[in-house]
Amino acid sequence: MPTESLAKLLTINAAYTAVCGIISLGGSSALAGPFGLSEQLPLQAVGGFLIVVAAAMGAAAKLVSRSLVPALLLTVGDAGYVAASVGAVVLAPLSGTGKAVTLAVAAIVVVFVVLQGRALAAARSR
Repeated sequence: MPTESLAKLLTINAAYTAVCGIISLGGSSALAGPFGLSEQLPLQAVGGFLIVVAAAMGAAAKLVSRSLVPALLLTVGDAGYVAASVGAVVLAPLSGTGKAVTLAVAAIVVVFVVLQGRALAAARSR
């Protein structure tokens, strides 16, 4: 059962990541200004990256009964995303809105990191 919980978390995370990627990629022209960016490219790059990560998470969700490694790597990657988001807030020329949205998205990813970490630990101890 622990792998089922992990698979569900990865599936939910994949959907969340895909939505964020689609919004960032598809809405880059509308979001760049309010985020304090002079160009759309950073949002497009992040959006494209998130869509690829979402696909990997979906695949990892189907593999957890055979291997926990992909789930572990993606969970570590999520932690890296949070760190990169904090770095972007500190270093990038984002507006207050851009900083708030970036931190809000990262806060949700922190929840996934914690829950997936617990599910990974439970699955390893089975």
